[in-house]
Parts: sequence; structure tokens; C-alpha cells
Amino acid sequence: MKLHSGMLLNEKLDYIAIGKTLQEQVDRAREVAKVDITFGPLMRMAVIKEERIDGLPSGMPDTYKPETDIPEGMGNTNVRQEFRRIKNFLINGPMQKVPKHKREMNWLQMLEGMHWKEANVLVHIKDQTLLNIYPNMREVLTNLGVAINIQEDSTETKKAKKPKKS
Repeated sequence: MKLHSGMLLNEKLDYIAIGKTLQEQVDRAREVAKVDITFGPLMRMAVIKEERIDGLPSGMPDTYKPETDIPEGMGNTNVRQEFRRIKNFLINGPMQKVPKHKREMNWLQMLEGMHWKEANVLVHIKDQTLLNIYPNMREVLTNLGVAINIQEDSTETKKAKKPKKS
């Protein structure tokens, strides 16, 4: 796999993950960051509480219907192109002033335009569960100087807090 600017976010993370040593993975992450200026901010959104995407329900929207038969790279848009819109969903972003149903509709429209694998990664970034599907990124990001301050397994914690129906 050769790195190029047209790669989807999930492909870039896979490119980093196939590095055989931690140093090789760190070097690959640096390469990706040089090719794609949105990579660093997206990784910070995934692992830093203060830079998270906020105001949306956790998980994939119920009405999202992925088209899994589309080849990679064939989505109408991608995370890199939508980055300006994604930043609006940050914790202090302008989308926090938009009514909840419109905010969720905008999020869904953005996801529907992307390839389903990249949309899945973006949802994990939003929920700050990216380290659950790419556990090697914890060490890579730590070596790059990112101060990770999210809970270890945030999906398990959220589920544990809900009381059971009797």
C-alpha cells in the first residue's frame, strides 16, 4: 500500500497500522500528517475531551443506510473535503446553537455522502472510541506528543451507567 493524498481516512489509519514496529507506525503517521493537514486535528478530536465533536447521539444514526457495495474512494465526498463542516460540530462550534434535529440531519447528510468505511471511522472519532478499533494509535499518538485524556473504554462505561429495565 502506497500513501497518496486521495486515500480515505480509514485507509490512512490502516496504512499506519501495518507498520511492523512502533517507530515505523510513528513515521507513517508523520507521513500521513504531511500529506493531509486534517489528519492531526481529527486524531485530536478522537482522543482529547476538550476537542471532541459534541451535541450528537452516540453511535451511527438509526436512519443511516450504508451502501456497502460501493468501492473505496467512490463516495460523493470524504472526511478531508468535509473537514470545515466537521469543525462546526466541535464542543464550542456554531452547530451547538442549531436545533438538535437539524444538527443531526446535517450530520447524517454528511455521513451519507462518504464511503461507508470512512463514515464509520468518523463516527468512532465523534464518540471518541477510535482507539477501540485502532488500538495501536494510542501508542503512536502518545509518541507524537498528543495528550490523550479520554476514558480507556468509553462505550463500556456508557452502557454500564444505564439502569436495567425490570
